[in-house]
Amino acid sequence: MDKEVKLETRIIKNDPSNLFCWKWIRPPTGRTLSELNRLCDLLNGFSYENGETDKWAWNLHPSETFYTSVLTKLLDEKILPNANMSFETARLHLLPQKIGILIWRVMQERIPVRVELDKRGVDMDSVRCPVCDDDIETAEHTFLHCEFAKDIWSRIFRWWGSNRHMYSCLGDMFKGDIGGSKSKLWQSIEWVCGYHIWRNRNLTLFQRKRGNGPMALNEVQIKSFEWISKRVRKCSFEWSQWLINPSSYDDQV
Repeated sequence: MDKEVKLETRIIKNDPSNLFCWKWIRPPTGRTLSELNRLCDLLNGFSYENGETDKWAWNLHPSETFYTSVLTKLLDEKILPNANMSFETARLHLLPQKIGILIWRVMQERIPVRVELDKRGVDMDSVRCPVCDDDIETAEHTFLHCEFAKDIWSRIFRWWGSNRHMYSCLGDMFKGDIGGSKSKLWQSIEWVCGYHIWRNRNLTLFQRKRGNGPMALNEVQIKSFEWISKRVRKCSFEWSQWLINPSSYDDQV
């Protein structure tokens, strides 16, 4: 719950020392207290002719009251004016929230691939892909052009029963479009596949444990079955059927 930060002060009437009587939700400390003392020094000796109660006014909100939630929104609008927010940030109800967070970061190009780290001044030995070493590591390369990614996507398409083998660009991925139609089940499998591509990248980079296509396909099949079957109540998933023809459950999720 957002807490209102209330700043109010008044001058005690007819007080020759012109003392302030402050009302704080939290007493100021550290740098805030130092700035407050400097402000008091600046106002020392200042007289109010009308004798009315004085208060702080925050001009960025109609109520003239400071709210942290309003300030956060203003900062986001100022700092991130060109952010691509067209991709839905809501998670798929068929998968854990952590999967949706990762995929959103991928589509916004906010994952720590080596090119992005290099832009931010992180000192690295190389910006090449740690999995295939064929090109520099960007988000598009990691999830689309890396040999491991191309292999797993090809296997996933075949498992679904599609004659497609690859995506043309990063923007085509993770949206659930298959054969010209939208499928929540296929989108869930796409997201799980993206999760395992990123997981394989991290295992390769940090633990020197590189996976392979058959192993990755098996992991996607197991985890997608585990997550989706537990969240769909209106039908019963059979493991054997899931391995043979996952698209047969498309109309039941």
